[in-house]
Amino acid sequence: MGWLFQERPIDRAYCEQNIVPKYARLIDYSKQGSKHWLLIEANISDAPSLSRDFDPDCNGTVRFIALILTQVDRSSRCAYGHKDIDETMGPYEVSCPMRLIKEASPRINDEYGWRERVVAFHANQRAKRSAKLEAGQTIELEDPLRFTDGKELSRFVVVHHKPPFAKRTRVIFKDPLTGQHYRISHISSRNYRVVDAADAEAA
Repeated sequence: MGWLFQERPIDRAYCEQNIVPKYARLIDYSKQGSKHWLLIEANISDAPSLSRDFDPDCNGTVRFIALILTQVDRSSRCAYGHKDIDETMGPYEVSCPMRLIKEASPRINDEYGWRERVVAFHANQRAKRSAKLEAGQTIELEDPLRFTDGKELSRFVVVHHKPPFAKRTRVIFKDPLTGQHYRISHISSRNYRVVDAADAEAA
């Protein structure tokens, strides 16, 4: 499905009213920047095709995950765009909250292995959070951050800084193009990757 645009922003209420099928209901919801994750419940009596991909419970109920990608088109009056993807399409994005994975119905013939990729992603994130960011590393955030100086950045060089008289060294982040320093709150909970030295130099 392609992108659809409208004047109303995308939020949970919009998803419930306009995206979740009329025969189904929204069970859980999580927003991650421009991504909206939905856990949808339906009965196979209303949607028999669900039984091809999901194992229903004893009541014929199925819970599956959908992803709503969003963007803002500032050049148009219909500024808010969204694109719907359900998990049977094997989305590229794998940051779906684990609680949705645990609450969803078992998959049948998961040809894309999407849930396995989600589990592997979160395992990697846990390992990454347990590892200390080293000075000089270049990291790239999955979702760019907008700062008070108006810049929107996703790539930073890690800097260890110890202010005068401070007991601890602080981790701050440098724009590799300008050298400007920034603070990023809750870095361990954000989705990022450490960029290889060769890739960092090429950029």
